[in-house]
Amino acid sequence: MQKLVLGTAQLGMNYGINNSIGQPSVEEAFDILDTSYENGITILDTAAGYGNSEEIIGRYMAERNRDFIISTKIPKIKSDTEIEDMLEKSLNKLSKNSIDYYFVHDYKDAESRKGLLEKLKKVKSNGLIKNIGISIYEPYQLEFIINNMLGYIDCVQIPFNVFDLRWINSNLLKLAKKINLKIFARSIFLQGLFFTDKERIDLIHTDAFKYISKLENYCNEINIPLKKLLFDFVKYNSEIDFALIGCETKKQVVDNIQYYNSNLSFKEEDLDFLKSNFFNIPNKLIDPRTWAK
Repeated sequence: MQKLVLGTAQLGMNYGINNSIGQPSVEEAFDILDTSYENGITILDTAAGYGNSEEIIGRYMAERNRDFIISTKIPKIKSDTEIEDMLEKSLNKLSKNSIDYYFVHDYKDAESRKGLLEKLKKVKSNGLIKNIGISIYEPYQLEFIINNMLGYIDCVQIPFNVFDLRWINSNLLKLAKKINLKIFARSIFLQGLFFTDKERIDLIHTDAFKYISKLENYCNEINIPLKKLLFDFVKYNSEIDFALIGCETKKQVVDNIQYYNSNLSFKEEDLDFLKSNFFNIPNKLIDPRTWAK
């Protein structure tokens, strides 16, 4: 069964194209974490590069005497010798003795430097991290991990949503599961693009609004809210172990949990519609790294 994970980039910085309120206050961040914890979310996803997100989480767990499973990421580093220092900083901020899921934030670091993976494996053997992962963007990167990093990598984070069908148009996810790689799905809402006004959508790509309108029309035809379809697409794909959601308010947490916990209604014909209409979405539309800031 998939687990819902709260992404906390929004708690430490201004994040997301559809974020109109900016970074929440510490009190608001605590409300979000309270609501998540009390509604069964046990895992938080953060990163050293997400502003003061790690510090807020650590302060929350210490003050509330509540413990979350933590997924965090090591920033781009110049030398493998920096790993232990970076990890120690994250542990101190998070008030943790070990990290459950520790991701390399920049895939190129892991691909080009075997010493990095060797160092992480050693740190894992010492008990400071439990799972080593890599945050990736492209299917070829997952293929490289499967073929070249067995024995090092335990988990991956991938962008996964109804516009990004590259992952299900190959057997890579099935191959990943055969070798017991845990798969985290992020960008379910494509950083909020699915719920953004036309003016901002047009800044991303000239065809973006056309695609989103087509998706909204389909949801109206089958009488299902757009957000439910986005969640159901992820739940329908059993290879996904963890689904990340980001929230700026307590209300969004409650709303997202309700949609995620609703009965799965996604069908084979829904997948056929997505494949027929969104098979060749331009990469500039589905990759936030290419968006104008």
